[in-house]
Amino acid sequence: MPKDLTTGAAASIASKIAGSTKKTYEVKSGKTLREEPSSFNLLAYGQSGTGKTQILIECLLLGFKVLLIDTDFGRKAKETVQNWFVDHPEHMHLYDENLRVLDDLDVEGFMTFCRDPQKIWPDIYTWGPDVLFWDGMSAYQQGDLEADLCNDDFKRDDTDFSVWRGSRNGTIFPLMKLLNQHNTSTGQQWHKVVTLMEDERVEKRKSASKQEKKDGSDIIAGSERKGPMLNTTARDLAGAGFSIVLQCVKKIVGKDVTFTYNTRGTNIITKDRYGLPAEVKANFSDVYRTYIEPKIRGTK
Repeated sequence: MPKDLTTGAAASIASKIAGSTKKTYEVKSGKTLREEPSSFNLLAYGQSGTGKTQILIECLLLGFKVLLIDTDFGRKAKETVQNWFVDHPEHMHLYDENLRVLDDLDVEGFMTFCRDPQKIWPDIYTWGPDVLFWDGMSAYQQGDLEADLCNDDFKRDDTDFSVWRGSRNGTIFPLMKLLNQHNTSTGQQWHKVVTLMEDERVEKRKSASKQEKKDGSDIIAGSERKGPMLNTTARDLAGAGFSIVLQCVKKIVGKDVTFTYNTRGTNIITKDRYGLPAEVKANFSDVYRTYIEPKIRGTK
C-alpha cells in the first residue's frame, strides 16, 4: 500500500518534490565569492595537555571576541584560560571583555544552541562573537550524548543500530548546524574552532572469519592511524566541514618541551587549505597572521 503523503514528514517531502517550496536560491560568481566576508573552520585534536585550549588564548590575544562552548570532561577549559591570564595580567582586559562562556549545556541545550543560539543566549547577535570555540567534542559524544542515549545506565553494554545511528547523528547534525552559524543581524561570519581528544584506529578485513575477529587477526598490518576521538562514522565525516584539521603534539626531550601542529603525515588524519608547513610551532597567533588571514581577506 502506498504511503500517505498528506501528513507529517511525508507531506513535507512530497511538497518539495512537487516544487511547491517558495525558497529562492542564489548562483554566485567567483568575484562575488571573493568579495564576501569569509571565515575559517579549525578542528584541532590531540592528547590531553598538547595545547588545544591554548588556541583559545591565542584567539583572544588576536583581539577576537570568543564564545567558549565547553562540553569537555569537568568543564575546566575556562580555568586553563583564566590561569594563563592571571600569569599575564597585562592582557587580563582581553579575558574580562572578550570572553563569554557556556559551560552548563546538557545534550538538549547544546542541540538547541546549534539550531538557534538565540534561544540559549538572546544577546548573542548583539554581543557579536568573532569565534565560536567548542571545547570537548569527544567528551560530548562519548559522555553526554551516549549517556543520554542509554538513559544514564552506565553499565549498559548492549547496543543496536538505533543507538549507533543516534550517536552518529547526534554528533554530526549539531556540528553541521554549528559550522553554518553566523551573525544573522549583521551578516558577520564567525570563525569556528572545535577541539577533540586523540586516539588511534586500525582497519580490519571485512572478509575475516568470526574466529579471526575474535583472535584479533583481522587487523590490516600498517593501517594504524591517529585522528579525532569519535565513535561511529562520525570520525570520518567530521573533518569534511573544516578548512584545517591539525594534530596538536607535545614533545619532551630531556628538559626541553616543545609544542607543534602537524598538518600532514602518513599515519594521521589532517587537512589544510591554507598552505601550512607539515609541522609548525604551536603558536596560533603566528599561524593565523601568516597563513590564514591573508587568504580569508583575499590579499594573496
